Amino acid sequence: MPIKDSFSTLFNKQAYTHVLILILVALCIGIYLITTTAVIAKDGITFIEYAKKFKVSPSQTIINEYQHPGYPILFLAAQEITNLFNKNELFSLIYSAQAVALLFRILALIVLYLFGKELVGVRYSFIAVLILSLLPKPAEYGSDALSDWPHLFFLACGMLLLLYGAKSRKWWLFGLAGLSGGIGYLIRPECAQIVIYGIFWLVMQLFYSKRTFTKSQVILGIIAISIGFTITAGPYMKYKGAIFPKKEFDIFSSIDKIQYSERSDNIYYAGISPSSVTKAIIKVFENLGDTLMWFFLLPLLIGTSLYFNKNKNKL
Repeated sequence: MPIKDSFSTLFNKQAYTHVLILILVALCIGIYLITTTAVIAKDGITFIEYAKKFKVSPSQTIINEYQHPGYPILFLAAQEITNLFNKNELFSLIYSAQAVALLFRILALIVLYLFGKELVGVRYSFIAVLILSLLPKPAEYGSDALSDWPHLFFLACGMLLLLYGAKSRKWWLFGLAGLSGGIGYLIRPECAQIVIYGIFWLVMQLFYSKRTFTKSQVILGIIAISIGFTITAGPYMKYKGAIFPKKEFDIFSSIDKIQYSERSDNIYYAGISPSSVTKAIIKVFENLGDTLMWFFLLPLLIGTSLYFNKNKNKL
């Protein structure tokens, strides 16, 4: 299959129309929210402070600060444009951070539309992403000084590349997926999951009787996705001395960090407990419900159930 055939159905006239509508809706909502936002989020202040320190001492900032450097670097680059309209450094950084968040929200919506188009078709994908673009919480995150949408863009790109790689039998697309995941990792560590999904799918090909990849393609795919991720995320990991420094989780940590410990104030703590897992699941469900305004949660669950029941023989 020629390379161009892998993406020949990516866009058509209807898709262009849908994308244009999504861009206009997200842009109008985003500009309105940016111009009416009085105070940015608490995490946004952290990113602004990170950017200010990064301009003075990049190396020490990366080593000492909690946040990943990707998002602050993005809006520091955008500040060169913002400075043309606002000479105040603080407001220039804030507007730059908001503009970058909005830009990547628009780009992420396009990628999510393309991803959904492959899974559920053009019509349903457009409706779903249009609803997503109108929901208050996602719109708020895309107009504040937050890294949610920039991170989601690279995560969605990685997932789309994995999907096209699997469908078109192109192992090198897994390398591009790893590259996208590595760039996204520099914004938020959750993007590392792209590597996990990609390698898991490739390994499963070895045990699937109707495999679409040969053994050599599987090996090349695993190498490609690993290299793609490592060349972007690897230097930061080495710099910080941990794989997931922000999450305080590192598989190379010593056993002392895994066992129970006692602090000076006699408070005991451990990494994971059944109650904390239960609370986390409940919190995820509550956040999902709040994001979907609860009204869309039931249709989501019903639609997901119907989709997997319909396609269970294909999975």
